Amino acid sequence: MKDYKGFTGQDISYGDALQYYKAANKYSSNSEFIRKAQQLNKLEYEEYLKKTEFVYSKISYEEAKRMGDLLDELVRVAPKYDDDFIYRGIGNARQYFESANIGDIIDMRGVSSFSSEQRVAFQFQNMNKVNPNDTVQFVVRNGADHSSSIRHMATYKGENEVLVSSLQKFRIVQMKTRLHDQVGEYLEIVIESIK
Repeated sequence: MKDYKGFTGQDISYGDALQYYKAANKYSSNSEFIRKAQQLNKLEYEEYLKKTEFVYSKISYEEAKRMGDLLDELVRVAPKYDDDFIYRGIGNARQYFESANIGDIIDMRGVSSFSSEQRVAFQFQNMNKVNPNDTVQFVVRNGADHSSSIRHMATYKGENEVLVSSLQKFRIVQMKTRLHDQVGEYLEIVIESIK
């Protein structure tokens, strides 16, 4: 954290850096709650918690909302992740996107984690799927404007995890059904950042 100024070109207090670090580290095990707090009001979030199966790590609306705000701020002040391609795999989501069209504008409905490695996206597609052939993989082409690597802060060190801000909008440029030996048939959605 001490060389954050040299890395970003901005003054940042040790306390702020520590808060960003804690939020990024906590995101790995609480991403669903943080994303839901960015999508829902407090009452809706509490109803969601009652229905969820993730009983081991529920966090309050206030904490989840604060984490989401901190992560959006982190992406704003940290260097942009500038690789051309990043990937996000989601299980049980195909039905939500099959009616989408090329040219549609979408967002990830909250701070979202992507990977620099497609194999990691396939692992996430497999991890949460209930029905075969019901997964989606987003491929961000030409980078995301509101993104930053959290490789040095993330819980899982084996990949380059990239956070994309809840403010990021994308345009769908290609949709294709693909077949992969680990996940079966899946919907690939190629998206590009909207400036």
